Amino acid sequence: MKERLGRLPRPWLSALCLATCLLFCGLSWASALSFAAPSRTLLLGILCAAYVAVTPLYFATRRSTSPILPWHSGAALACLLTLLTPSLLQTDQLRYLWDGLQSYSGANPFRLTPSEALAKAGANAPSWAAFINHPELSTIYPPGAQLAFLVGTVLNPLFVSHAVLEWARPWLDQLPRTFFWPYELGWRCVVALSVFTTVFLLRRTRWDFLVFHPLFFLVVVMNVHVDALVLPCLVWMFRPAQKDVSQGVALGLGVLARWTPLLFTPAVFISWRRHAGVRLALVAFAVASLLVAMGVALYWRGAEGRFFASTKVYGEHWMFFGYLHRLVSDGLTLVGFAQQSILFAKISLALGFCAFVCFVLRRQLQRVFSLRLTCLLVLCGALAISPTLHPWYLLSLLCVGLPYMKTLWFPWVWPLLAPASYAFYVDGKDPLAVRLVVYAIVTLTFVVDFRRLFRSRTALHA
Repeated sequence: MKERLGRLPRPWLSALCLATCLLFCGLSWASALSFAAPSRTLLLGILCAAYVAVTPLYFATRRSTSPILPWHSGAALACLLTLLTPSLLQTDQLRYLWDGLQSYSGANPFRLTPSEALAKAGANAPSWAAFINHPELSTIYPPGAQLAFLVGTVLNPLFVSHAVLEWARPWLDQLPRTFFWPYELGWRCVVALSVFTTVFLLRRTRWDFLVFHPLFFLVVVMNVHVDALVLPCLVWMFRPAQKDVSQGVALGLGVLARWTPLLFTPAVFISWRRHAGVRLALVAFAVASLLVAMGVALYWRGAEGRFFASTKVYGEHWMFFGYLHRLVSDGLTLVGFAQQSILFAKISLALGFCAFVCFVLRRQLQRVFSLRLTCLLVLCGALAISPTLHPWYLLSLLCVGLPYMKTLWFPWVWPLLAPASYAFYVDGKDPLAVRLVVYAIVTLTFVVDFRRLFRSRTALHA
């Protein structure tokens, strides 16, 4: 009786869904257009309001026994929101636009940094290019993502048609300098297509646990992060095993979109070998490797040795909202390892992660853990030791953990808390109190979930 009272009738759920989407989109447009010289604190408040506004929808979704909208209606709504919602407090999408323009002009985005290219362009440089993050570094995004950026450039008439740009320029000049939506539109079409494909592939499951999660609204709908491209690849890769190499294609495309699926390669190969035989597993792995090699070769030749230059800088120097990495390095600093605390933290956590992966793979070989659960735990371990943990990194965790949303806490609680890192935008600092509160809750979910995993087999084979 209590459970039935906790659920709203389906017409009310549908109305809540539409009202939430309209409110989210409206708040985004209000923040994008209302401030000629925006205050970051004020914009952060609007971002929090938008995030809080969509949270009740997700909890209503969790209480529902089936998706609150038909899959095609949900896909259409998500795509429409992705196309119409302007970005807020993020400029990563400007790097996507820049890389796409570089590829369209025949330049290699791995070779020239934006600073170098802008110095050559002079007065012809686009106005929005001044807001590109880390202009001193060449691109960090894989070849598949680069091709997607190129498609986004081609789809935007502002980039490929000089006549359209000249016609629109007087109107564009009247907009706030921080309003980038007209330039993003082609890229938003690419992300909307990825969203539609993801929902289509999930249409017989609880796709709404992904699409109506507040993190999805924030990083996909609003800020169109490149991590959205890997979602359909992950969904296809984890479908029931088939006697073909299509899952190898999905793995290869996923790695080309984002390097993250490389973490899943051992577990996926074990699953392929078990269900399709060694020969077909080797063929599928070869197909995935060939796709990645072809993508890398496409951009390697003209990169002049810079293909992994920015990735190296990222791995060595960038630290933001880290979980175990930050806790361990801070702890080592307290006991007198101030000079080498970061290095020792990286080494110790890397060794611990390797041991954890070996343990999880062994459980998979023993048929205790399913492929999905193995990959979920491996991804969770990688995120836990990462020195940098932006909210959009947890989008893959949300996707891989879909079958466990009713049995485990961390696949949806951690992504729900991840946007707390936006507190950084108040004064440019990574607040210790915010991190400690977030990771105290996350640690508690780990303790509860891991006890559940090792005491019950009901969650292990989802």
